Amino acid sequence: MNLTPKLLPRTLIPTTLPPKPLNSLLPPSLDPHLTTITHLTSFLKTHPTPTPTPTPLPLPSHLLPYLTPDTLSTVLLLSQSNPLPSLSLLLHPHLPFPPSPQNLSIVSHSLSFSRHHRESLLLLSAFLRSHPHVDALSSLLSAARLCNWTPAVFDLLIKAHPDPSETLRRVLRLGLFVPSVHSFNHVLKNKSEALGSCWQIYADMRRLGVSPNAHTFNILVGALCRAGDERRAVEFLEEVESEGFDPDVVTYNTLIGAYSRRGRLDNAMALYKVMYRRGVEPDLITYTLLVKGFCKEGRMGDARRVFDRMLERGLRPDTFCFGVIIVGYCKVGMLGDAVSLVGDMFRYGLKPDKFTCSSLVEGYVKVGRLLPCLNMIEDLRRHGVVVNFDDYKSILDALSSERRPNAMRSLVDWMVRDGYEPGLEIYDSMIGCFCDCGSTEQALVVKEEMVGRDIRPGVETYRLIITSLCNIGRVMEGERLMMEMVGSGLVADSDICAALVGGYCRQRYLSKIESVLSYFALECQIYDNKGYNTLMKMYCEEGDMAASLDLQNRMMKLGFVSDGQTCKSLIYGLTRTCNLYV
Repeated sequence: MNLTPKLLPRTLIPTTLPPKPLNSLLPPSLDPHLTTITHLTSFLKTHPTPTPTPTPLPLPSHLLPYLTPDTLSTVLLLSQSNPLPSLSLLLHPHLPFPPSPQNLSIVSHSLSFSRHHRESLLLLSAFLRSHPHVDALSSLLSAARLCNWTPAVFDLLIKAHPDPSETLRRVLRLGLFVPSVHSFNHVLKNKSEALGSCWQIYADMRRLGVSPNAHTFNILVGALCRAGDERRAVEFLEEVESEGFDPDVVTYNTLIGAYSRRGRLDNAMALYKVMYRRGVEPDLITYTLLVKGFCKEGRMGDARRVFDRMLERGLRPDTFCFGVIIVGYCKVGMLGDAVSLVGDMFRYGLKPDKFTCSSLVEGYVKVGRLLPCLNMIEDLRRHGVVVNFDDYKSILDALSSERRPNAMRSLVDWMVRDGYEPGLEIYDSMIGCFCDCGSTEQALVVKEEMVGRDIRPGVETYRLIITSLCNIGRVMEGERLMMEMVGSGLVADSDICAALVGGYCRQRYLSKIESVLSYFALECQIYDNKGYNTLMKMYCEEGDMAASLDLQNRMMKLGFVSDGQTCKSLIYGLTRTCNLYV
C-alpha cells in the first residue's frame, strides 16, 4: 500500500481553521483563548501518557471556561506529536462540551499517523456512535488538510463503520487513494453471505491492483461453501493455486467443514489426505470437523478412529472436540463410551460443558438408566462440574415416574448444594411420589424441609398429604393439616373436601362427615353432593328415619340439593322401616 498521501482537492476540504473569536483582537498576552492554547499545549507536552491506554490528565480547571471546540482543535493540531495525551484530553470527563467531529477527526489522524492504530480505531468507533448523523468520512477528509495523516485512518474508518461496504464504495469513488487489502478483506467478510457482492468486491481489488492474501481467498472459499457450492469452491481454489497461492490449513478446514456439514465425508477425508501430501499439517479444527461430520451421520466407529488418530499425532483435544464425540455417542445410545471419554476429559484437566452434560443426562433418561445417571452426576459434581437446572429437573421427572422418592430427595439435596432453589413444583412432585409409595411420614418430613428453606407449601402440597393421610386412616390428622393450610391463607378445594369426607366415611364417623360437609359449604361454598348422599345412605341404613329427615333439612338449609340418589336412600330407609313393622 502506498502510504504517501495525495493532495486533496480544495473543493472537498476547507483550507483554514474556523474564524477566530472577537477577543483575538486583544494583545496576545491578554487574549484568554491564546493563553489557554499556549498553556494546554505546554501541558500536553509535559504530561505524556506512559501507557497506550489513555488515563485522565489533571486538567487545569482555571482554563476550562475559555476552552471551546475551536480552541480545542487548535490545541490538538499543535499537539500532533503527542497523540496519546491529546486523546486523554479529548476524553476527559470534565471537558465542558462533547468533542466535536473536527476534534475527533484530528486526534484520529494523529493517532493513526503515529501508528497507534488500536486507539484510532476505538476513537473512530466512538465518533460514529456519538455523532450518528455526521458524515465521518467527510469530517476526516476536512481534517486531513489541517494535520498529518496517512491512508491508514480511512482503512480504520472502513473497519469501524457499521456499513463498511458503503464506506469502501465512497472511498473508491473519490479516488484519493487505494484502500489496503485489510479493508477489502473486512468488507468481504461483512458481505460473505451475499456471494454476488463478494465477487464484485474481489473484482474491484484485482482491478485496482490490490494483491489478495490468504485471508482473502479463505473468505471467498468460505462464502462459496456457505452457499453450498463446494464444486465452485474447489475450482476457485485450483485457479488461485495456478497463480501461485498455496492453500493453508484455514482453506482446507473451510472446505472440509462444508463437505462434513453436507454429509460428503468421503470428499472431506480425501481433502484431509491431500493436506498431508502438500505438507499442510491438519490442526485440531480439522479433526474436530471430521469427527463432527461422522457423528452427525451416526458413524461412530469412523469418528473414533479419526479422534484416536488426532491423539496419535500429538494434538490435545479441547472441550468442544470432546463434547462433539461424547454427544455423538449419546445420540446412538453408546453411553459407556461417552462416560469413558468424560473420564478422559478429567485426566486432561478439562470439564464437559453444559450442552455435553445435558446430552449425557438425556441419553440416560431416554433409556431409563436412572441410577447410573445419578452415579454420573455424582462424579461430575466431584470434579467441580455444576449440572444445569434443567438437567436436574429432567432426572427428577424421570425418578418421579419410576416412583423413586428417596433418589429424588438426594438429587434435590445436590441441587441445593449447587446453589439452585428447587421450587414448589419440584417439592410437590417429590411429596406426591412419597405419598404414592405409601411413605406419608416422609412426605411430612419433606414438607417441613420446604418450610425450612423458605418455600411456602401450596394447595397442591396440602392436597397430596391430606389425601394420603385420609387413605391410611389418619383422617383427623389430615383435617388438622387442612386447618393449618387455611390458617396460612390458602383456600381448601373440593378434592381436599372429598378426601376428608371419604376418610370419615370409611370410618363411618357420621358426625365428622357432617361437620366437614358443613364447613366446606359455609366457608368455601363447596357442596360435595356425593359425600352428602353417602352420609344420607349411612343414616338410612341405620333405620332412624327421623334422624335422616332431620339431616336432609339441615343440609338443605346449608344449600345442598337432594337428587335422585338422595331420594333413593330415603325410600330405601322408609321401606326398611315399614318392613320392620309388618
